[in-house]
Formats: sequence, structure tokens, C-alpha cells
Amino acid sequence: MKDADVPLRGFHWRPGSTRETTGILLWNEVFLMTNSNGEEVAVLLMDTQGTFDCESTMKESTIIFSLSTMTSSVQIYNLMGNIKEDDLQHLQFFAEYGMLAQKESERHPFQKLLFLVRDWNWPYEREFGSCDGRALIASRLQIKDGQDTELKTLRQSIKSSFSDIDCFLMPHPGEKVA
Repeated sequence: MKDADVPLRGFHWRPGSTRETTGILLWNEVFLMTNSNGEEVAVLLMDTQGTFDCESTMKESTIIFSLSTMTSSVQIYNLMGNIKEDDLQHLQFFAEYGMLAQKESERHPFQKLLFLVRDWNWPYEREFGSCDGRALIASRLQIKDGQDTELKTLRQSIKSSFSDIDCFLMPHPGEKVA
């Protein structure tokens, strides 16, 4: 990003109704950063194909999501518009598959999960950004009295799979980008 007039290069993308990325792609450069604790950390960027397109099987989607989660300290779960119950169900399934593959008995086998809700349509309910995003994911994962056992188990499973869960609400980027 040295020259603002030079187009950025990186993972190939394009708008459209068909997928662009297949499999798992890793950036060919390691970025050394200093975290909030003053420690130097290595950052690798990963791009994966989306789940549940017309060309992916459930097995493919599960393997790709599980592998990327097992190899990432931060897993970004990119969702469009809202966090729906089926999104949570798929996440639980993928996480359980990854835990079986690891054969780990840790309390939280995975590190950070970030729900990225793009094209958030309800800024009058919750504002864009991380503060209201955190409030949204807390409400979606809340276990309530009288809640169906299946819904409680789903939420507990997700919470126990990740050491940290966060959320960011993002507006639509505009027609020139999308």
C-alpha cells in the first residue's frame, strides 16, 4: 500500500454468482506484527472457498472449514446479512468434525472465532462495528431458561469449542465494490 494509485494485488476475487476461490489458499508472505501485549507474532493470510455453493459437497465444505480452523489462531466466519440458526448449526458441525480430527480433549480446542457479518441491514438495531457486534453474538449464543435442549446444546458446544468469540458488523461496501 505504498502507492495509492497502484491497484492492490493479492487473492483473486470478483463479484458474481459463481465461486472464485477453490480449496485453501495461503499468502506467500509472512507479516511480522506486534500484538497488544508487545509480542512479535507472525501473520499468515488464508483464503478459503465459501461453503454451500452449487459445486461444493457437504464433505468438502466440512473439511475446508475444519482444516482452516485447526490451522488458524483467528477463524473469520464470513456471513451475509445476519447470524441465523442454520449458520450456528453448520459452525457446530464443522467444529465437531475438526475436534474429532485433532483428537484433543482440551477445554477449547480452537482459538478465536470472529463472526464477520457483512451487509448488515439493521444499523438502527445494532450499529456497525465491534461493540454492537459483540452484543449481537452474545445474544445469539445466550442460553435461556425454557429454551429447547437442542438450542442450548448447540450454543454450549460452540462456546466450548473456541477460547474467544467475537463479532463485527459491516455495512454493504457500495455498488462499485460489490
